[in-house]
Amino acid sequence: MDVGFVGSKPEPLVHLMIRQNNPSSRVIGCDIDESRIRFLHLDNILVGDVHFLPFADSFFDVVVLGEFVEHFYSLPPLLKEIARVTQSGGKVLLTTPNPYAFPRWVKHWLLSPNPVSIHNFKRFLYSEDHLVFWEPLSLCNILEQHQFRPVSITTRHQVVPLLCRFIPWLGNLDINVYPFNRIGLYTCIIARKK
Repeated sequence: MDVGFVGSKPEPLVHLMIRQNNPSSRVIGCDIDESRIRFLHLDNILVGDVHFLPFADSFFDVVVLGEFVEHFYSLPPLLKEIARVTQSGGKVLLTTPNPYAFPRWVKHWLLSPNPVSIHNFKRFLYSEDHLVFWEPLSLCNILEQHQFRPVSITTRHQVVPLLCRFIPWLGNLDINVYPFNRIGLYTCIIARKK
């Protein structure tokens, strides 16, 4: 199995799970900034632009877009390139911050006295280099339009505000039960190439 990582922060470190389940797999990391992908400790690291990946057509069984799409205003050009390097029937695993994360939504939308203040929307986006949060169902629609059929969607790291201060383990809670699996900090989508 050939697995490609585009972006530098899969959540959780998906490559470890892939290696455990497929010990003979070859995992390759690719990012435009080599220093940002070094922490994955992969044997194969390449510097490359997602719009022009240095791989042959249908090269990968699985492509992981880890904490990546929030850095782009437009996804079609990069999804076209991801489709090119993914085998037919191959998978894309996409993780990105969830705009519907309960604490994020409450703090920066519902309770913010001034939602349009620069401080508020920059904090909502979580990082200075994040340009946009992609809404989960819109991501599914965009994937569907670019050769990928979404097969599952969930979130990770459900956070219970205030309680986390008193019960720290609640900060790493993953409840894979509806509706809690829709309000975590990170959206996780698995899609299969048509």
